Amino acid sequence: MPKTQQEKISLQGELEIPLGELAVYLLKPGEESSHVVNVLETKTEYVNNEITKIVKNILSKKVKNVTLHSLEFDYCDSGNINHGAGIFCATLSGMENDLRKVAGDDKLFYFDWEEGKKEAC
Repeated sequence: MPKTQQEKISLQGELEIPLGELAVYLLKPGEESSHVVNVLETKTEYVNNEITKIVKNILSKKVKNVTLHSLEFDYCDSGNINHGAGIFCATLSGMENDLRKVAGDDKLFYFDWEEGKKEAC
């Protein structure tokens, strides 16, 4: 039976955040921005908690009926602070029409609606 837009669903999407932006959120003032990769890899609980707070705040402003259940750092696509990004896996739930506002191509979370899953997470 196909899902309708009125049913609550869950999905696992991918969140990509530039390393330079993560450095602003996660490092102490005066700390070298290049240390952000080390923080991502060694203080993952701290990283996950801080980024979860930020993402929940963004979601509450974009769409009220989407719930972020989990968000976990997965990997860095590069260690270069100028063009690298931290990749996070997120589990979200809500009505499909609300999820489509924040998950998909060029959305906050990457999710392939045609495939119905994101294999990287």
